[in-house]
Amino acid sequence: MASVQFPVRQCLTCASNGAICDGGFPVCSSCLSLSAPCKKPKTEIEVPWQKSPTSQSCEVPSYDPNHDDPVFTEEFIKAQHGELINSIMQVYETLRRMDYIEESEIRRPPHHKLPKEELVTIGLEPEVIALLRYLPFLDVHDEISYGTLPYSYLEDVSEAREVLWEGEYDLAPWAVRLASCVATPGIFGRTIIYDIRTKHITQWPNNSPGYTNTYLDLPSVPAKVMLDQWIEWLRDLKEMPWSDGSSRHVRSESPAPPSGYIDYIANGLRIVDPTPDSDQYMLDGYNKVTAQKKLFVDNGWPDNFRVEEFRVARERFDKELRKLRLVAQKLVHSVPLDGHAEAIAEAEAKHSKFLEESAGSRAISKSSR
Repeated sequence: MASVQFPVRQCLTCASNGAICDGGFPVCSSCLSLSAPCKKPKTEIEVPWQKSPTSQSCEVPSYDPNHDDPVFTEEFIKAQHGELINSIMQVYETLRRMDYIEESEIRRPPHHKLPKEELVTIGLEPEVIALLRYLPFLDVHDEISYGTLPYSYLEDVSEAREVLWEGEYDLAPWAVRLASCVATPGIFGRTIIYDIRTKHITQWPNNSPGYTNTYLDLPSVPAKVMLDQWIEWLRDLKEMPWSDGSSRHVRSESPAPPSGYIDYIANGLRIVDPTPDSDQYMLDGYNKVTAQKKLFVDNGWPDNFRVEEFRVARERFDKELRKLRLVAQKLVHSVPLDGHAEAIAEAEAKHSKFLEESAGSRAISKSSR
C-alpha cells in the first residue's frame, strides 16, 4: 500500500474560491462550515493489483474447491475476523428484531456451497474465500440502509469486485464487499468494504459527485466500531427501517449516513425540521416519519420491544394512510376536474390531519389551519 500515490484531494469549490482545502471526504472542512457544495475532481489512482479480468486469475493459486482450505481453518478465521462476523450478525439481528427482515432471509454460516471456483477465478485471496464461508448473508433485495443493498457471495459473484459503472476489479483481492450502492442516479448509498489486512471498514459513496476510482485513501475505521455505530443508529431510530407489506425502505437522518453525502455534497444544505410556515408536503413528510418513530417507541423500542403489538399498529397505520391517500388520488385524477377542487382539498386535509394526530406531541401543524 505504501507504493500507492494518492493525490491531494483539493475540492473544486475551494480551488475556485482560492480557499485552503483540507481534502476531507465526503466534504472538506471549508465547504462544511459554509454549507457549500463540496465538488470533488475526478481522480484516477493506480491501484496495487491487476485490474484486468484476464490476468487477474493468476494472482491466486488454484486449489480443490470441494474441500476447505487447510491453512485458513474455522478456528483461524474466527480468531482473525470474529469481530466482523459477530458484529454484522448483530446488525442483521437488529433489523430482524425491528420486523424489517425475516429469520428465513438470514443465511447463517457455515456455508457449504460457496461458488469457490468462481471466487478463485475473480482473483480473491484464499483467506477471503475462507472468511466468506463464515459470514452471514441476507437473501434480501431491498435496502438495509439508505440506498444500500446487502451483498451475498452465495449467488452470482462474477461482478463481486466491480463497483463503478465502468469499473473492472475495483475492489482489492483482499477485500470483502458487505453491501452495495443502489445503482440509481440520485440515490446516494455506499458500498461497504472490509479489508482483511487492516480489519477496517471503508464506506465508499460511489454514486456521489465526490467521485474517485478507488476507496483506498478514503476514511476507514475498525470493523466493530463501524458496525456498533450502525446498530446504535438503528436503536436511536436515526436509521429507521420500515416495511409496509409491499415494499421495504430505510429512512436516514443526520448523523447517520448517507446524510452527509446528500446534504453537503449534492445540495450544499443542512436538512432541518420544517416549521409551521413550510409547505404542506414537507409537513406531511415530517409528520409521517415522526408517527412511524412513535409507533416504535410506543411499543417498547429498543429494549422492551413488543413486536407483535408493533406489527398490528403498523399495519393499522399503513392501511389508514393508504385509504386516505387513495381517496385524494382518485379525486385528483377524476375527469373532468370541475367541481372536485373542494373535495380534493378536504381529502388532502384529512390525510394531513391523520399524520398530525399520529405524530402526537412532536407533530408540526400548518400555521394557517
